[in-house]
Amino acid sequence: MKLKPAEILLHPLRLRILATLGKDGPLTTAEIGKALHDEPISSLYRHLHILREAGYIRVTTTRVIRGQEEKTYALTHPALHLSDEALAQASSDDLLRFVATLMADLLGAFSDRLAQQPPPELRDIAFLEAIGYLSDEEYARLIRLRNRVIKWITTNPPTPERRRRRVAFFALPEPESPSS
Repeated sequence: MKLKPAEILLHPLRLRILATLGKDGPLTTAEIGKALHDEPISSLYRHLHILREAGYIRVTTTRVIRGQEEKTYALTHPALHLSDEALAQASSDDLLRFVATLMADLLGAFSDRLAQQPPPELRDIAFLEAIGYLSDEEYARLIRLRNRVIKWITTNPPTPERRRRRVAFFALPEPESPSS
């Protein structure tokens, strides 16, 4: 049975694997297993295969250790998103679960960061919600700008001046009003 793209991302273990690779990758299966120590290694292999077949992760290196092939995995794209094709195939329930999963991941990351010592300074946390009016053309321009910003963020190499930062965008069109 072929899984829809949204179904691939909605599985909790696959999302944890992607989050681990996004945070610490590239990693070998053993390193992923150590990070996700509560998961059986056979499950990791199965879900890594699904993620690789779907194009979310790739093998960066392969080496033989004691007669066994060891693969190192990395995210194919540093930004987690559903493609236009995946969005077109997704049902309303798929989209709701995808958003809920992303929000849960963000909430988990935020909770983990608040629990660390020292806690983050308020100036390092940004919240923004804006509601405004955009034509379809203006909205398409916004999405193109967002894509450029995400590419810029995810291709920045680490330097002593840079810290890892999580940036999330969520855009939701409001329903058309009866007067429009």
